[in-house]
Amino acid sequence: MNSRLGIALTTGLLLAAFGRWNFLGWHGRETQSITFRAPDDVLLTPAQKVCAWFFFVMAALFVAQTLLGGASEHYRADLQTFFGVSTLISGTVLWWKGILTGGALLMAVPLFAVYGIGLWAGTHGFRLASEEAFRRGAYLVIFLSALISLPLWDVVIGR
Repeated sequence: MNSRLGIALTTGLLLAAFGRWNFLGWHGRETQSITFRAPDDVLLTPAQKVCAWFFFVMAALFVAQTLLGGASEHYRADLQTFFGVSTLISGTVLWWKGILTGGALLMAVPLFAVYGIGLWAGTHGFRLASEEAFRRGAYLVIFLSALISLPLWDVVIGR
């Protein structure tokens, strides 16, 4: 059996099971009613506007890096610059909007070292990794993020 066909069938069966039975809590909001509000009636908070600008800038940086970055090997080798520049831009926007303050920066100073070490280890580690190890790492991150985002964990964290 083709592996892509197996993945597609497994995904379809899982989604069909989750849609039919309520053992993961996916049907919890079916009793709530949804009302439509016109876009002009909904006001965005400053934090929502900053988040929207942050994601817009990140998407623009990603598109620029993808279009101008060349081959995938070059993109993987230049990942540290991409995250460094995007961090500087998003930090500048957050400072400008007043969300990032001096007190918050002082509390975050110990995390800068951890963030920098993580960036350095990740970008230098990919030079040693094979294409297969890179792909397995990416699938592991996708799997863990999907597992963590299940509604099943709402009971554990008290939501």
